[in-house]
Amino acid sequence: MSPRSTSPRSTSRRTALVAAVLAAVIAAWPAAAYVIYLRDGSKIIAQEKYVVRDGRAYVTLQNGTRTFLDAGEIDVARTERANRDNL
Repeated sequence: MSPRSTSPRSTSRRTALVAAVLAAVIAAWPAAAYVIYLRDGSKIIAQEKYVVRDGRAYVTLQNGTRTFLDAGEIDVARTERANRDNL
């Protein structure tokens, strides 16, 4: 049996397809983030919605670092609205 040969055209198409898929994944990455707005006007970009326990909001940042802040610092209404409307 002979090995399958690939023409330059099919290799080029495959490369273009892989590049397009990769570009789509990279473009969608920020959309997967959860934005937390604070009362002082700043914002935190997290991987997902924060969890509140004992007055603390526990957050996983985009780089995987886990941290917390006082839950009262969060502008809950703005945060909920922004993530609902995907702003």
